[in-house]
Amino acid sequence: MNLSRLSLNLRFDKTTLLDPLLTFSRASSATRINPQTGLLELVAPDVPRLEKDGLLIEDAATNMSGNIASYDTSPGIAKQQQDIAPDGVSPAWLFTGGSQMAAWTAPTMTVGDVFVFSLFAKKATSRTIRITCDGGSDCVFDFDAGALAGPGALRAQPLANGWWRLSALGTATGIYAASGFYPSPDSAGATLLWGAQIEFGKNPTSHIPTDGVATTRAADLCCIDSIVGAPWLDRNQGTIVFEATAREGTTLNYPPLHITDRTGDLWVNEISVAIFWWGGWAVNVINAGASNVRQYEGSQKFRVALSWKNGQWRVCANGGDIDTFAAPFSKSGSAHGADGQRKPTPTSAPSPSSPTT
Repeated sequence: MNLSRLSLNLRFDKTTLLDPLLTFSRASSATRINPQTGLLELVAPDVPRLEKDGLLIEDAATNMSGNIASYDTSPGIAKQQQDIAPDGVSPAWLFTGGSQMAAWTAPTMTVGDVFVFSLFAKKATSRTIRITCDGGSDCVFDFDAGALAGPGALRAQPLANGWWRLSALGTATGIYAASGFYPSPDSAGATLLWGAQIEFGKNPTSHIPTDGVATTRAADLCCIDSIVGAPWLDRNQGTIVFEATAREGTTLNYPPLHITDRTGDLWVNEISVAIFWWGGWAVNVINAGASNVRQYEGSQKFRVALSWKNGQWRVCANGGDIDTFAAPFSKSGSAHGADGQRKPTPTSAPSPSSPTT
């Protein structure tokens, strides 16, 4: 891409500041992995979470797990404070036991609810830890191999100082959905643990600290509130190029790129880019309430060019075929909003009617 032709280039790969054109909000505190220290860090409401890979954007989520030290345990399990947690400040917990000894919790759910169980783990004397979730979705993490395997395995995220964040998928089979772990599934041994999280959905989201009661992190919103009179926008023709990387195991209730003219309901006239649970992406163009969806097989990384000219929009995703749509907006469209999950990098510039990637 010829960057010299861009009339607007919004970058989200910085570690401290967003472009002043953007408005960011979040109604609660939230955590991020500090890109300089690699430690888990709590940031205040309305503060963007810029990580190593870019801006972290998430939907609202609730952690239903209590403190990991309060989990019920099998007879013979021993636990004590030892080492420092992934935030570099709090004490971690050392759980010691034999291969049949477990610790667990069981928040109230409805049969069929899908949820994610996450915790921070660090090797002590046991090479492996077994994570168990209601619905039979167990998995085992091998610290030496750095591999999480089993029916419920979602994600193993390496962190600073030997810590990992492990996430597994479960399905409630009763009104109490049990989740837990075996600190030494193969033999007598010990594992360091901290920061358990149980949340609805199929996505492991960022850690939500709790004090023993359910705690909610509010949704992130990053947008350009209005494009009326914007000097960088040519309403007759132009191109928006958008790049994003979704975290492994991620789907979104709201798209990472969302452009609307705010005609009544948000789903009347809009263009959005969405992530599916199976790892693919979609571009959805809604014209007067009629939806036209193009699905794309894909990896976690996605790049799409959205081009407009002479009453038509053309879409090209990951260098593939070009799709043409009737324009969902009139020239009086007034808003460009973006919200989503990971490293969105939209740009806008005048261009030919066919997008390039």
